[in-house]
Amino acid sequence: MRVILFDVDHGFCAFILTPTGHTILIDCGKATNFSPTEYLIKSGFQPPLTKLIVSHPHDDHVEDYPRVASRLNPTMLLTQNLNWKLIKTNSGGTHETLDAFVSGKDARFSGWVPDPYYGLTLQSFMLEPNRAQQISLSINAAVNNCSIVSVVSFKGTEYSPKFLFGGDMEEAGWEELLATNREFRNAVSGTWFYFVSHHGHSSGFSTKLYDAMGKPALNLISVRHNDESRDGRYSADDFSNGWPLGGEKRKMLSTTCDGSIFIDVDQTGLPNVYTRFLPDNLEPPKPMPRSSLFPPPNRIGW
Repeated sequence: MRVILFDVDHGFCAFILTPTGHTILIDCGKATNFSPTEYLIKSGFQPPLTKLIVSHPHDDHVEDYPRVASRLNPTMLLTQNLNWKLIKTNSGGTHETLDAFVSGKDARFSGWVPDPYYGLTLQSFMLEPNRAQQISLSINAAVNNCSIVSVVSFKGTEYSPKFLFGGDMEEAGWEELLATNREFRNAVSGTWFYFVSHHGHSSGFSTKLYDAMGKPALNLISVRHNDESRDGRYSADDFSNGWPLGGEKRKMLSTTCDGSIFIDVDQTGLPNVYTRFLPDNLEPPKPMPRSSLFPPPNRIGW
């Protein structure tokens, strides 16, 4: 089993290779010059992708969707069915990424497809959109609190590591899930690796979630380079047991400091954690021609 948290700057993208050879992608963010899709293809990935889970439809979690759809050819999609018009009305911007995702998924996926045998347990939990809106202070926060939260559990011959992927869930969303969903509380208990919600910002931190999880071995954060707004509690002894890496015991890993984060799990269930700074694999954006930036003056009458 392998789990990769890709360094996609501010966004999020995690890949899971299951013990039976099936593949799961949780969100499909990308960086300006790096695409996880291109990395997987060039590393020998053979389509189709078994399952794509889009935790929520903010741009930084779906930016690479057109490439995922065309090159990885996912068989299944799990996402919330939201009021896209309401989201666009209240979020500003031009919405090219959201429109590409919504139109693409509606054209591509129809009907229910059963999950195959992964050789591990995959559980997904989410709040109903109307309830997420009721507990949120804004539409943007409501979309975050609609995040699909995924729990992956692997039972090895000696160890049973558990992985929690938090999307962009905010504190109010965590507390609502914990208060209303006993299955979720049971699922997160004993988490080893917590893929931190909302890029490590304080808005996603929940002490009640840690009460339910217990102290994970590692908190892992996908965050924009040079972003100093990470909540310091993710590195504190009270919220992580720590994991040996590079000759020291780390409480927290982040993509901004450590690059892409790999976790390989052997048949006994023992994880091996290591990090890599992966090279760019996309051409940098071409600058606009000077003529389009500074159009010549209208010379009529000169």
